[in-house]
Amino acid sequence: MTVSEISHGETDNVEFKLMEPDEDKKFLKTVAAFSNCGGGTIVFGVKNGTREIIGIPEDSVFTVMDGIADSISDNISPQIIPSITFQTINNKTIVVVQVYPSQNTPYYLKSEGVLNGTYIRVGATTRKAENEKVQEFILRGTHQSYDELFQNSEPADRNDINTLCSVISRYNGEQAKPVTVENLVSWKLLKKEGSGFIPSIAFRLLAHNDLHFAQIQCALFKGTNRADFLDRKEFNGPLYEQIENAYTFVLQHINKGARINGLVREDIYELPVAAIRELIVNAVMHRNYLEHSCIQVSVFDDRVEVLSPGGLYGGLTKKEMLSGRSSIRNRLIRVEGLIPRPFGS
Repeated sequence: MTVSEISHGETDNVEFKLMEPDEDKKFLKTVAAFSNCGGGTIVFGVKNGTREIIGIPEDSVFTVMDGIADSISDNISPQIIPSITFQTINNKTIVVVQVYPSQNTPYYLKSEGVLNGTYIRVGATTRKAENEKVQEFILRGTHQSYDELFQNSEPADRNDINTLCSVISRYNGEQAKPVTVENLVSWKLLKKEGSGFIPSIAFRLLAHNDLHFAQIQCALFKGTNRADFLDRKEFNGPLYEQIENAYTFVLQHINKGARINGLVREDIYELPVAAIRELIVNAVMHRNYLEHSCIQVSVFDDRVEVLSPGGLYGGLTKKEMLSGRSSIRNRLIRVEGLIPRPFGS
């Protein structure tokens, strides 16, 4: 930790503490939040508001470090093993606690229990995780994804099975082999049970989609903010239909020109259609289907915004995402061919 880093203030992965006794609980919440999310650093001996380095008395540094380690071990489950060090800046000693992200989520305060004591990091604040987020952490900790679950005891409808096989075959092209129910079973979209097949969450999303919040809301706004909207549509049904409808909605509401290439006239949109398509597809593939909110596609005079519920997954940070690293939230519907691209693209 450097003076320059401290001068930037608290962030989504940096927090300052003066080590006041009444702040112990807040400090533990932040440790749990960092472990659940992308990791982070807590610096003891720095005043948050002014970013002033107050320091820890030299004669108590090791006592403070031991106390931090004991407090984390005694109050948070599963066990967290942070790196706890000290350093001197401007002749003052600070204690630096480096918390690493982990896959054994959720990490929570024992005294509050898993449902009430699980915390996440939002910007420079630590907040209690909502129930949907806790459920996602539980699945992640057991190495499962929500779309892999078989929650329905009712067999899948035969018409839904045949329709999905036909649709995926159509997207894959004439040269590909026809998709069969055996393929759906091998992809874990269906599970054989007796004379029928039990649907996974992924199958339900791709077939008839009975999940209420698994929708795309599209809106056209006047100007560059959300004050006035000119058109609004909500698309439900199978995910592949939602993608096509949302994609079409955007193309209908952005400007289009033309380019003449010899005798051929080519339509040119003001935004690259491939990028629009990919944004919508990625939003559908990577959203958190446990959250009670919808994907939002907003068209403004100067931009198109796509908001997908759930945030980054698996401890992935914004920096890692921009460098090209990814973390898979939905293991089934993100497989190529199961979330098809719009026809004609």
